[in-house]
Amino acid sequence: MFKIIFNTILGLVLIFVWSRFVDLNQIITNLSKANLFYLLPVGLFMLLSPVIRAVRLKVFLSEIKKIALRDLIFLNGAAMILNFFIPIRAGEFLKGVYLNTNYNLSLGKSVIWMFMDRFVDFLVVLMLAAVLFFVVPTILSINFIIVIIIILILALFLAYFIIFQAKFAQ
Repeated sequence: MFKIIFNTILGLVLIFVWSRFVDLNQIITNLSKANLFYLLPVGLFMLLSPVIRAVRLKVFLSEIKKIALRDLIFLNGAAMILNFFIPIRAGEFLKGVYLNTNYNLSLGKSVIWMFMDRFVDFLVVLMLAAVLFFVVPTILSINFIIVIIIILILALFLAYFIIFQAKFAQ
């Protein structure tokens, strides 16, 4: 019970601090100028994102703990909203705290699982960037594209060593 009260108070304090640095009237003014037709696909993908991440997280955690997909969808949606409000990856810590509080998973391990989940997102973005740089015309230097590909290759090797060669990675 203490953890829930503490985490709620901490969240409210962080939202209050965030609100002191943001002009809400300017945000509302800019949003009122947006064409809603163009926002429909964005909204669809924003709603689909927590579902896809929840399925992936369910696969990651399946060997450790059986967690309902509905809970993981809610958790990913809440974390995404918190990341928008407090852009210090607070949503990832929210996931760890939630899994610790509701499913008795170690807080340290829960947070590590969340960052591993985000690392998979990073790898997917790098892969898409590497592929799209060769498909979509761009004015970017070929050196930039090569650096992205090198980072992708190094990240894939790092992921391979951490997952399949743990003793060597240590």
